[in-house]
Amino acid sequence: MRLHPVLKVEKMHLGTDFSCKEGSEIIASADGIIELVGTQSDGYGNQIVIDHGNGFKTRYAQLSVFKVKQGDAVKKGQLIALSGNSGASTAPHLHYEVQNGDRRVNPMNYIHDFKPKPVDKKLGQQEKELKKELLLAEQERLKAETEALKVRKEKEITYNQKELAEQQKQMAQSQKLLAEKERKLAIEAEEKREIKRVKEDLEKELAKLDDKNPLYVVDGKVVKKVKDLNPDQIQKISIVKGAKAIDTYGPEGSDGVVVIETKSKIKDKSKKKSKSSKSDKE
Repeated sequence: MRLHPVLKVEKMHLGTDFSCKEGSEIIASADGIIELVGTQSDGYGNQIVIDHGNGFKTRYAQLSVFKVKQGDAVKKGQLIALSGNSGASTAPHLHYEVQNGDRRVNPMNYIHDFKPKPVDKKLGQQEKELKKELLLAEQERLKAETEALKVRKEKEITYNQKELAEQQKQMAQSQKLLAEKERKLAIEAEEKREIKRVKEDLEKELAKLDDKNPLYVVDGKVVKKVKDLNPDQIQKISIVKGAKAIDTYGPEGSDGVVVIETKSKIKDKSKKKSKSSKSDKE
């Protein structure tokens, strides 16, 4: 048990940490098959797991660069990665674990025959090449992140533009429907005013005839009753009295004539006029 350096809580440390410079070579501690190569949200950062058979596995974590891929067969002492500072880490190091079946066991019980490589004169050059490799890897990572961010932003912009266009289209349709509704209401209001005016005109003209028994002519035809006539269909009312009424309609017009034209009659006149105009042009 120990105080976790990042989480600041008591927690079991299931491996051994080897302090080293970032970019140090990490080798396989025994022959095996690469089971895992990647990054997981478990605090280990970049990690590799090797299956050595017989229930034994080793984990190498907090890495910077991978040198193998999943499914590779590796030999003891083979380079598999470079050390780093990824995951829940406060400084460059290698986190090393040994697993036997379902248990994590003390790695120090298995470290007994490792022989470090002798330091050669080319170490400085190797460090430079290593730093260059790390820098290129970081540049590639940043480039990939930048491209991904650019694509995401472009998608967001495209989506927002489509969303705005759709909203504008819906707004235009709503405005069109509202304008049409207002137009219909205005027509209905005008029709109601016209009906009221026609009724008032009819009442006025009938009042002029006092108690006489006038002749009613609707759309050129003499009718006995106008009570069944729908006022909504009346377009025009006129009164003909005296000698003109008698000359035009005979003795029956002596008490005056109420001449009524309906809307349907007006429409028929308009259609006939239109046909006549068309015939003249031909």
